Amino acid sequence: MIIELFSFKKMQITSRNNNIDIFRLIASYFIVILHMDYGSVNELFLGCYRFAGRWGVPFFFMISGYYFQRSLEKSPSISFKNNFSKILNIFIIANLVYLPLFLISGDNILQLKYIIKGNYFHLWFLSSLLIGLSFLYITFKLRIKSIFLIISCSLILLLAILSDSYSFIIKSYPDQYGSVRSILSIPFMTIGTLFFKSSNFKRYLKPKFGITLLILGYLLQIFEGYSIYTFFNRPIQDHQLVVGTIFYSAGIFILALTLKFNNDKLGKWGKEYSLFIYLYHPILIYILKEINYTSLFKNWLLILSPMIIFMATLFIGILFDKYFNRFFLILTGSFSQINKKKPEIIVPTR
Repeated sequence: MIIELFSFKKMQITSRNNNIDIFRLIASYFIVILHMDYGSVNELFLGCYRFAGRWGVPFFFMISGYYFQRSLEKSPSISFKNNFSKILNIFIIANLVYLPLFLISGDNILQLKYIIKGNYFHLWFLSSLLIGLSFLYITFKLRIKSIFLIISCSLILLLAILSDSYSFIIKSYPDQYGSVRSILSIPFMTIGTLFFKSSNFKRYLKPKFGITLLILGYLLQIFEGYSIYTFFNRPIQDHQLVVGTIFYSAGIFILALTLKFNNDKLGKWGKEYSLFIYLYHPILIYILKEINYTSLFKNWLLILSPMIIFMATLFIGILFDKYFNRFFLILTGSFSQINKKKPEIIVPTR
């Protein structure tokens, strides 16, 4: 049975899968945190607040790699074809949805960067995911050893960090990180695959270790951000990837694989709507910006604004899924499901 990265197919899931889906839902909320404007909120607080959400995208990459590796070992070619076509469908549909907003900006849609990375700021995730899928499939077919994967991924992460938070070391140009992050899926998806297939990584799948990485990683992010601000005057809230982010994200990923929850409703929402929330919450943010919400709301209300956007997007997704199911499936690239009965989640007895 092919397990897709974003799947609405009828499939068996274990309680661990349910836990992962709950973390997907939480991750989608924290990603919303990163995309909001908070006006004049205290900069140090805002930096810590944004650092709290930096695990979202790396987590989605790691989970995608984890699932993809599992399906690769069952049927490599079919798995790659199905997953690649699904993500490509999502990428095309999302770009069509955001085309009006892009045209309002007045930019030239024929620029290569928009064709490759998408016409709205967050769609780079999907094109990067396609690159990551291709990389993992090729390395799987070539039977590349884990040590070479680790070295390659470490170099990519180093390049990404140097082109963003530590750009003062190599004096990179402003948009260099925007180019490098297109391949960020490779190291984070590889981490996911290693936790699935490598016994050396599996031995660290313990809640205590995950919590330790989470705490140390988050604190390291703050230390790095504050230090760079102190010595190089870069705002703490501007950082997208620091060393601590890697450990912070990996810690939460480990917790998603090891903690046990018994909330099927949250798991179902995570499985069905986390992708929808990621894709379409910027539309609601755009609407808020049009009414100049940072001048209407004050400090604590601005801090709560991500929850408003998150809940509203989730609510819209549930409504679309229930009353306009075909439209919902199109929006999420699930063309093959349009003429099929809506699937149910089956929880095994083991």
